[in-house]
Amino acid sequence: MYGLTKDNQKAEAFFEKHKDVVLNAIRNREKWWIYPRNGRQYLITEDSTTREFFKTCLNDESYLRKLLTGQPNELLEFTQYFFDKGGKTDSFFKEQSIKKRSLDDQEKKIVEKFKNKEVLTSEDKTTLRNILKNKKVADFNRCVSRVFIEGIYNKTDLFCKVGFVKNKNLRICPYCGRNYIFSIDRDDKVVKPQIDHFLPKGKFPFLALSFYNMIPCCTTCNVDIKGEKHALAKTYDKYEVPHPYEYEDKWIFCFKLNNTDIFSEFASVQTENIEIEFKGDAITLDVHNNLFAVKDLYKEHNDIAHELLIRKQYWTSNVAQGFYQDILNDKTVRSKMILSLLGYPESTQEYTKRPFAKFLKEISDYYDELVNIGKQ
Repeated sequence: MYGLTKDNQKAEAFFEKHKDVVLNAIRNREKWWIYPRNGRQYLITEDSTTREFFKTCLNDESYLRKLLTGQPNELLEFTQYFFDKGGKTDSFFKEQSIKKRSLDDQEKKIVEKFKNKEVLTSEDKTTLRNILKNKKVADFNRCVSRVFIEGIYNKTDLFCKVGFVKNKNLRICPYCGRNYIFSIDRDDKVVKPQIDHFLPKGKFPFLALSFYNMIPCCTTCNVDIKGEKHALAKTYDKYEVPHPYEYEDKWIFCFKLNNTDIFSEFASVQTENIEIEFKGDAITLDVHNNLFAVKDLYKEHNDIAHELLIRKQYWTSNVAQGFYQDILNDKTVRSKMILSLLGYPESTQEYTKRPFAKFLKEISDYYDELVNIGKQ
């Protein structure tokens, strides 16, 4: 994972752009609706926690600002608050299986007439009152999802995913560092970027539009690997996996050579003899691996490491060093030479612009380390 740089100025601009969108969606929401399931119709309505949440959003701008632009640790305040509301398990963040009273066709017609502001007979009104007495109270997440996800996040005219990703100025997936993040917008095809909700919007829909909770990433990390897994402890009061905006790199890539040594001619070495390994903070690496399978992914890239080792031997040879000696004193030229020959930028600030940058740099450094040890 690459640590991302916080940009509170962009976060504030995001708030100003989407504040009224959120407020209007809350004001215009359906407070109760007919919900079809298994061929039956049910009347759904908000519960008291939902009404309290929406009311606070409407009346307290500081609360809404924190919801949309809160720092990673501030987002934990929301998860902890609703966790406390829901008890000691995460079942509060899932749809509950509750027996419901279904509506027959006639009752459904009466509800639709009422919603469409049509004239109701006295008999219709009596039936409607009985229906409302037996309505199902919806779980909090379903109600909030209808506003924040279905009503805003999924509406391209209200939330532009392509624009959000471009504004982040990321080119590489910060989770794996392997894949580009691209947006293509043509007349015949639109390729939208992936946006991962670090705290999944399925479990935490109230964070679906939180600036620091939306992480541009690749499809492999977002859909195929992470999915709806979240990075929180069971008490929802801390991150078990470091948040991308608070991440500190505490582990590195290295490798092991089987049936060969560091001074072998790598052009003749079999790729299978090079095994990708990792060293550093094992706890950080393990929790990262649990969420993003980084170990499994990079163990498949020993071919890239092999190609780098071949180039490293050429780059460090006396012939190459003698040939490039005159221009290596220029730091700008040196950086460009390393980038073009070895494939990685010297500055860690550039890692988010090129795939495999961290991997290649650390494999390269580890090669140098082994060579120096071997020469002693």
